Formats: sequence, structure tokens, C-alpha cells
Amino acid sequence: MSTPQRYQLDYGWGHDPAWSEDATVTLRVSVVSDHPRESVEAVAEWLETKHWGTVKVAGDLELGWFEGGGYFQVVGGAARAESPLVLLIISGGQDAFDSIHWYAEELYNELVAIDPDIRIEWEQLPHRS
Repeated sequence: MSTPQRYQLDYGWGHDPAWSEDATVTLRVSVVSDHPRESVEAVAEWLETKHWGTVKVAGDLELGWFEGGGYFQVVGGAARAESPLVLLIISGGQDAFDSIHWYAEELYNELVAIDPDIRIEWEQLPHRS
């Protein structure tokens, strides 16, 4: 049994030439589990602790969940090897990287609690303005 990799806070991601305090930072999270139903339920329960509504992201209004400095979208999948559950953790402003890390850590803890062997991939997407 191996421990899933936690997301590592990366302030260097902020040195991308496209980043400014007006930019939006997005972490793509792909989840694969031998217990896909439980993984999806854990994500749903985590999202239920957030607020649902519209948020302005890179100038556009989008639907999703939000809390504090974070905004969350489920963009596909079912947490199976052939179809990973995919979420976006989005933030902006001066504390964007800290917010991304905070919510990635929250999500990690929820998922590992239901499946210690879960596979999580963290992908830092290009910044949007």
C-alpha cells in the first residue's frame, strides 16, 4: 500500500509570466479509486459544505461551489480507472496559491479517509486573466 501524493504548495507556479493578482489560478484534480462510488460520495459531501452559485472566473460567470478564496467545479468522470473523477480548484488574488493549497489539503484528507490507496493527480493549469 502506498500513500497518495499530497499537493505540494508551489509559489513558483506564480512566477509564470502570465500571472498577476488579477489572474485566476486553477488546479486540476484527477481521482481514481478502487471504490469509485465512495469517492464520488466523499467529494459530494465535501462540496455540500460549500456554497452553490455563480462566481466570476477570469471575467466570466460560472456555476459551481465556492467558499472563502476557493471556487470548485466537477468537470467529469466517476473515479474509475477508465473515467477518473475530475475537479477544478480555482482561486485568484494575492492569496490564490495558499487558497489552492488549503482546499487541495481538505480534499486530500476527505478522499484518503475513505480510500487510503486512492490515486490523485494534481495538475497546475495555465493562469487565466
